[in-house]
Amino acid sequence: MTEFMVLVERAVRPVRSGPRRKMRMREELLAHLTGIYEQELARLGDEPAARAEAARRFGDPAGLTADLQAAVTVRDRIDHRLDRWFGWHPPESAARYTFRLAGLVGLILLALFLFALVVGSAKRPTDPSAPSSATLLRLWAAILLSGTAVVVTVGVLYFKIRASLFGAFGATRSQLRALRYAAVLLLAIPALSLGSYLVLLVDAPEAAEFLRQRVSIVGTCIGAILIPVFAVVYARSAGQGEIRHAEWSCLDIGR
Repeated sequence: MTEFMVLVERAVRPVRSGPRRKMRMREELLAHLTGIYEQELARLGDEPAARAEAARRFGDPAGLTADLQAAVTVRDRIDHRLDRWFGWHPPESAARYTFRLAGLVGLILLALFLFALVVGSAKRPTDPSAPSSATLLRLWAAILLSGTAVVVTVGVLYFKIRASLFGAFGATRSQLRALRYAAVLLLAIPALSLGSYLVLLVDAPEAAEFLRQRVSIVGTCIGAILIPVFAVVYARSAGQGEIRHAEWSCLDIGR
């Protein structure tokens, strides 16, 4: 019942914990509330009265929030922090979420670039093979462009694969369509990587050679194959829980 889900969500949503722990809280509280309702329905024989009595016995959601928060562990708090940075924030669209995630990846790449710039500057006087600052800048730009494009593409297509597997969010349930999205992902990853190379490194032989020496073509091809396979496998195993989490998180709880 949506009415019971709203009561439960009012208690659970403010809890500072990760999505998995929150889902366990929701399911346990909903089962408890449903059990109370069934008891009251058997006793009173009237559905509206049984719902009202079940809500009364369930208690104040704010008080339940405090009790739930007190049971949260350090690991749950860490999950909460990570989810705030890298998790989906309702009611974010899939595109907005993946672009935000790509931005976070860009910040990580920027930190790595600055570290490489400092190390390269320190090694350059004694090590002729150390890349110049200009080479590192071109490499960082290429990796940033490729990484952003790959993160966005993987994210959007993963959500489409998940929706197709379970028929969620208005999508028609179709395993064939999910496999088609996986095939697009299989082709997109090497195409985006090659495109970044052609755009930013084709006229920079030093940067291209530095990258060629350190990137395995075989490893890249294996990665391009494994990513869509992992996307399908992960969507099948975790997709239903993610969809359920999204349904709960998007409930209008009236405050």
